[in-house]
Amino acid sequence: MSQAELLDELTEEGGLSDLAAYDQFLDEDDLDQEAQLLRELRADAAEGCSSEALLAEETILELDRRLELVGDHYPIVINSTVASLRLDNWKAEPVYSFLAALNARYIWKLDADLKVGARLFERLVVYALRRYWGGDAAHFGWPRDPADFGAFREAFPRIVALMRERLSVRKEELPLAQKDLAVDAIAWRSLDVRPGQTVLLCQCSIGGDWAEKGVPIEKWSTLVNFSVAPTRGLAFPFVPEAVRPLSNVEWLLLCAGVGVPFDRLRLARLLAGVEIEGKLLESISHWTQDLVPHLSRL
Repeated sequence: MSQAELLDELTEEGGLSDLAAYDQFLDEDDLDQEAQLLRELRADAAEGCSSEALLAEETILELDRRLELVGDHYPIVINSTVASLRLDNWKAEPVYSFLAALNARYIWKLDADLKVGARLFERLVVYALRRYWGGDAAHFGWPRDPADFGAFREAFPRIVALMRERLSVRKEELPLAQKDLAVDAIAWRSLDVRPGQTVLLCQCSIGGDWAEKGVPIEKWSTLVNFSVAPTRGLAFPFVPEAVRPLSNVEWLLLCAGVGVPFDRLRLARLLAGVEIEGKLLESISHWTQDLVPHLSRL
């Protein structure tokens, strides 16, 4: 879709007559001609402050910004003022499609299996953290796979030992009622067998309270004698600025509150080219496919 076509859609009921002439003679490959027409349309609409013209222009600019942030695995390509799908089918890029589907479920309140979607998202985030942190990573969020960790009193000492950190309390003193202490995925990077490494504790959210989430570092530090203070992170399948107004200062405040933000664009970049375990990839494709009929009715 070109910027002019987008403007045509936005102003269809408004009756912007100049665009009817545009539709008749513009060669879709003639980008210079299109750019000139758009300049003329914007000039004509300036006195009336056409919000549609501004929105059409801002949409293309935003897509171009996202393409630059994500890289070659972003599903939309921008050529001058024309946005085109890079893929013939969403299944060719199932990871990004899944992240976008989670966003659509949230934005339009679609009927979907929220619990399954959340569990799949957490396991996908593990791959992103492993690439970002450059070391090891593991899923810890509740519910856990029984074969991996199980209940908190068993799971917590095992993940701490896996990281080569030390418990501050005896295993028998760990609370039975705890689930995951608000941490869904953990990444760490060891240098050698000696203590002293970087650790990232990450919470995941696919719901409306994502910005209010945060890892309780104090609770983890009460139970674990970290050699180096851990870093916090928050992963969510949204682009914050698109969900609600977010200035540069508000983005900084978000960082201060949750640690490193892993939004959809950052996750997509980190997951680009990463080999995902077959069963997980199949599961996220199935979850996305189940949402397709709901999307087609929007």
